[in-house]
Amino acid sequence: MKETKRDEILAILKDLAPFFDSPLFSKPVCEIKEGEFMDYKLACMGKLVHLIPPRRLTHSMSVGMLCMKTVIANKDRYALNPYVAYFAGLLHDCGKGIKEEKAIKILKLYHPDYVNHPEWTYHQFVGRLIAEYLFGVSDSDLLEAIEFHATGKREMSLYQRIVYACDKIDPYRGYDSKYMIDAMNEDIEKGFVLVLGENLKYYKEKGFEVDDSLAKECFGYYLGD
Repeated sequence: MKETKRDEILAILKDLAPFFDSPLFSKPVCEIKEGEFMDYKLACMGKLVHLIPPRRLTHSMSVGMLCMKTVIANKDRYALNPYVAYFAGLLHDCGKGIKEEKAIKILKLYHPDYVNHPEWTYHQFVGRLIAEYLFGVSDSDLLEAIEFHATGKREMSLYQRIVYACDKIDPYRGYDSKYMIDAMNEDIEKGFVLVLGENLKYYKEKGFEVDDSLAKECFGYYLGD
């Protein structure tokens, strides 16, 4: 079944087939040892360059490092794997370069309900499938962090909150996010609520509508709005 899904996705993403001839991760990310980390990191980047443009790759690398540093800063408070956090951050936008019509084809195959969400959300759903079936990621925590990193949702795991927040506060976004980075480093749960509140504030200041049901549920659940 896994190989069938992989073949079906590659049939839709024909241009990527030569670069994903075999899955990258031969074991769960949570089992990666320190001496193996750099090899997997470089191999991931080598495949990501065929999925997303250089600026997006720079952002993804930065988010990955921020996720890992957040876990390390919280090591006395939460038992989390820094490599799971890193690769969730590095791969979070791996679906960003997929054109809308191809994204819809993939979603109709595996998650038809997601097609009813706004187009800007597609990359998180497709990204989860690409990470699982093309990169070979088997860690459910990592995959679910990618799947909801843009919208958030109710009752998010710590990994989901880390990737959501670090994506929003990445220094490469060009605004002063240090106070939010510091808050995440101090306590992931409290820092996430701060980042989420600032994100909703940004929406309101810009006059943006929260047009996705998952995002609405996330704001309502954690902020009571």
